[in-house]
Amino acid sequence: MNHHRVRAALPALTALITLSLLSACGNTPETRPLENAIPAPAYVPVPTTEYRCAGGKRFFVRYREDGGQAWVVLPDRELTLPRIASQFSTRYSNGSAVLDAKGMDATLATGSASAYTECKRVSG
Repeated sequence: MNHHRVRAALPALTALITLSLLSACGNTPETRPLENAIPAPAYVPVPTTEYRCAGGKRFFVRYREDGGQAWVVLPDRELTLPRIASQFSTRYSNGSAVLDAKGMDATLATGSASAYTECKRVSG
């Protein structure tokens, strides 16, 4: 094998691969997400509890068997929340995010502007 020819061809090959990848990632009208669609998380653990909230938002929660922790799956990230003391509901928090659940209802404050309010557990 002639190593000089391989080295000479590498820049052209790299450019071709880069152009192919960039064109494959373009946002054509067929691939743009719907404005009102509820984004799905990349991975949903089983078993989970789904909550649907005001504004078309939703999230999933997997509770540890002993109730000591909740794993919250959002469309853009996942949170691990230990259970904290609460007199009137089941509450989980990591210090910046708080999941407050009571019966079929829940709220989730993530420490950012996007709060999940008026959430109802989806049975099924």
